[in-house]
Amino acid sequence: MGDVQHELDHAGKMLARLAEEFRKPRISAILRGEAAQYQAIEDAYWQLLTEFGVDTAIGWALDVLGRIVGEPRQGALDADYRLRVRARIRVNRSDGTIEDIIDVVRLLIGSALLPSATIKLTEYYPAAFVLRITGLIITPTQALIYSSFIKQARGAGIGSGFGWQETADADAFVTATSSPLTVAALAGVTSFTVADTSDFPATGTIVIDDGLPGSETLAYTSKTPTTISGFPATASPHSLNAMITLPASVGKGWGDEANPATGGALVGVT
Repeated sequence: MGDVQHELDHAGKMLARLAEEFRKPRISAILRGEAAQYQAIEDAYWQLLTEFGVDTAIGWALDVLGRIVGEPRQGALDADYRLRVRARIRVNRSDGTIEDIIDVVRLLIGSALLPSATIKLTEYYPAAFVLRITGLIITPTQALIYSSFIKQARGAGIGSGFGWQETADADAFVTATSSPLTVAALAGVTSFTVADTSDFPATGTIVIDDGLPGSETLAYTSKTPTTISGFPATASPHSLNAMITLPASVGKGWGDEANPATGGALVGVT
């Protein structure tokens, strides 16, 4: 706020400027009445200045800011809601660039946890990307929030995926991966052409368009560097850049000495 100061005594300053010969009870009373109105305006302005900033607003004041920028509270505590309001402001100003998207994610993480996080955005030709966050534990509810903000910050026609982890690094093995379609697929196909399958196992289960209408979970039996094949005929068509992911799951019996009962947990991707 720079050099702006809260004036607490308009009446005292007005009377101090009054010439001695005019310091009569009636004149002083009139000035105090005028000063009271100025003081009320000053106090209201100061409250607006100090209590309605994103960094200082609490409770209903933060709700007002959230409504202005288009981010409802949805039951969140002030600390978490403040991060979302900041991120919503950035989304509203986004041009869909990589820098914009990463800025939004950094705001959602918050300055307290940001030093622990690693953010990696991988682009896929011609118009898709996957953003992954490691070093932080992100709950499924938080993952939905992150994914929603990323989708709203990206450019029109750009496909996106989001990867996260639901357990500490010490208990996790990272096998999650994703790749977008490079050729649109009609309903009834048994093979997908994708950007890169190098991180996919030779056989396994994939999800396409996870979380969207028409999402399908498919068990495949073979792959090449750019195709995944051998699954049952698809029920729905899937557009160019539709994202294929390995579904998140919990590993069992992977030799995790720190947590032998449950094994390591897979990083999630959506």
